[in-house]
Amino acid sequence: MTYASGPPASFDVSAAALARGVEAASCLLRRVPEGTARQRPATGGWSAAETVGHLVDSAVNNPGRFVRAQGGERVFPGYAQDAWVERQGYADAPWPELVDLWRLVNRQVVRAVERMDPTVAEVEVQVGDGPPVTVAFLVADYVAHLRQIVRLVAEAG
Repeated sequence: MTYASGPPASFDVSAAALARGVEAASCLLRRVPEGTARQRPATGGWSAAETVGHLVDSAVNNPGRFVRAQGGERVFPGYAQDAWVERQGYADAPWPELVDLWRLVNRQVVRAVERMDPTVAEVEVQVGDGPPVTVAFLVADYVAHLRQIVRLVAEAG
């Protein structure tokens, strides 16, 4: 369902920014060679493949929060990010497939954000043991987190 008045500016801007960012970033990510995507940094941490896998997990978890907030829920569980990345085998996933998965799941996030009820923007919610934040903040933070990580992965490639 879309709302006659449209999403509030924060959702509208976030959806548009996310849509543009996803398309641009998928082009950048496709240029990263498969071997490079699998290399872990010398300082430790995730490979580019695992990092993009984490972004897939984020794209799966966050829209559920957006939808549930519109249904009246206000407290959401966090998730064990390292365990999700490990258990889903992103380190071994074919890089082009992983980039396509990331792109497609984020296209769905865009659709969810575009259809958000404007009255929920300033509703406070809590994720895990984090502080209360507004739903508008969750959406904007999702977009900012995605941009930051994609930039790091693209620069590494």
